[in-house]
Amino acid sequence: MLKLPSLNIILKRLLRTVRRFPAAILVALIATCVLSYFTHNEWQEHNIQHYQALCRILMCSTLALPLFIAVTILSESRRHKVIKKTLWQMAALALIVWYYFTIGDLDKLNIVVFARYFLYALSFHLFVSFSPFLVKGQINGFWQYNKILFLRFLLAALYTVVLYGGISLALWSIDELLHFTINYKKYLYVWYLFSCIFNTVFFLGGVPENLKELNEVTDYLKGLKTFTQYVLLPLVTIYLLILYLYILEIIIKWALPKGLVSYLVIGYSVAGIFSLLLIYPIRNNYENRWIKTFSRWFYFALYPLIILLGIAIFHRISDYGITENRYFIIVLALWLFGISTYFISDNRENIKVIPISLCFLAIFTSFGPWGAFHISEHSQMNRLKEILVKDGILVKGKINGKTQHRISSNEDSQIWSVVDYLENSASLDVLQPWFDDVMIDTIKSSASSLLFKKMNIILSNKKEWNDCYYSSKNSMENGIVVKGFDMYSTFFYNSAFRYDTTADKDTISLGYFTFGHKDSFDIFPLHGTDMFVLKKGKMELVHIDFRGFLKHIDSLYNTDSNKITNEVGYDKDLSIPNDKFVLDLATDSLQFRFLFQNISTEEKSGKINFTTIEAGVLIKNK
Repeated sequence: MLKLPSLNIILKRLLRTVRRFPAAILVALIATCVLSYFTHNEWQEHNIQHYQALCRILMCSTLALPLFIAVTILSESRRHKVIKKTLWQMAALALIVWYYFTIGDLDKLNIVVFARYFLYALSFHLFVSFSPFLVKGQINGFWQYNKILFLRFLLAALYTVVLYGGISLALWSIDELLHFTINYKKYLYVWYLFSCIFNTVFFLGGVPENLKELNEVTDYLKGLKTFTQYVLLPLVTIYLLILYLYILEIIIKWALPKGLVSYLVIGYSVAGIFSLLLIYPIRNNYENRWIKTFSRWFYFALYPLIILLGIAIFHRISDYGITENRYFIIVLALWLFGISTYFISDNRENIKVIPISLCFLAIFTSFGPWGAFHISEHSQMNRLKEILVKDGILVKGKINGKTQHRISSNEDSQIWSVVDYLENSASLDVLQPWFDDVMIDTIKSSASSLLFKKMNIILSNKKEWNDCYYSSKNSMENGIVVKGFDMYSTFFYNSAFRYDTTADKDTISLGYFTFGHKDSFDIFPLHGTDMFVLKKGKMELVHIDFRGFLKHIDSLYNTDSNKITNEVGYDKDLSIPNDKFVLDLATDSLQFRFLFQNISTEEKSGKINFTTIEAGVLIKNK
């Protein structure tokens, strides 16, 4: 009969966990408070600096949690005295404080900030996995320790979801049956409480203390072997066969591999390595001799896939330069080559090298001139400079904006993509030496549009861009796919009409769409730019680059070869497949998808104006 622990035992375990991991639990509490504050106060434009500071605190708290856990376990494994334990905790705190002041501006979605955050989060979580086993040996203890952490994580997640679901159902019942109004925010507060505090404390309560004893443990879950042997490994083998068939196909056709294959190879490799790690303890059992054979051939089989990955990624780099994604694919390819070579040579079996090497790479690639962000920025700058110099736009290190520059739609698209990339990565200031009349660091919004104008570029394959009409190829007669979204609405704009649905009388809305009876969204021109802004009331949600979207469509369909349809009065009449005539936008809490049916434009005084926009709009809460 199962005997449940008494309340007194539960409280003792709780206090023991709090004493053991006080710093980790404190930062979990801080994260809960910050999230609750955001939910309670919502977003206020006049207090942006305050909210940015809180966002930085939230980011630091989520990074500090695994770091404090790692240094605590490290101190326990080394039997550090109180003073040395405290010094380790202070060192971890100093690292987090340093990170706080290096985060930078969060006003825009800066891919560098969030990519670096992800790298640090990955490295700190990996540090937890090996921090108490930095000494030589204890491979079995290392595996048993991580097995316990993994199972405890799954159990904590299960308890969290079940308890939250039960409490939420109780709140809903009180609201529906007893007519006590329960605000939606209460559900969020409960989620923060369980996902941040309860989940953390429950997980930490199961972190093993006697780590040296784990090296003698020989327990192995039979279900784990069954799952790995009859589910994971067969799937890995199937994917291996598919990838090898693809290699055979590109050899026969003598074609370059698709860029997507890079992600497939990395996904397959990670799944295979993870599968081998799961069955590591039983590899030496007589009945499991096949594991060593499979492991050795698995790493040998990675070599052709790594070559395939290399060809695919270097083909993309030669065409479009290095970006962060391509940089990390190259690093992972080199890592896979090193890991495969390590485990093949001399039958080495030190599996600790996997998390330790990944942790090192995550830190190493996050900063410095060798890091992902510096190399990507440098590569894209060189790519942009080469195009601008060739077309006479950049002369002696300065943008020549006094002369109109006629370029092809392909070059126009490439220039736009690089400038947009630099803006998204908050690196536009590297272009400052090229401009004398623009202070890039003072531009608050739509910098890429302004800089593009300064280059005075026009398309050489069109004498004039007069009236243009874009339409979806099949309209909407085949139905609208709304899977994955919560609601559907329609958006319509015609230049013959004007909308004014807000209290802001100084600005005329381009149009609006509604969801339900409460939520109304307007689209306004963004003053001083070619961009538009989506607002809910007076709150700015996201900027919209309709003109950039049409440039992208033009580059995809080579508009210079489109038939001129004088009968309908348009210089260009372009029918576009429905799946290409889509624009996705996202905020922190909402996702929008515009399913365009038609867009018409006209050119007046050198400026492209929209005359008609008709679209369906899908929305979902994240």
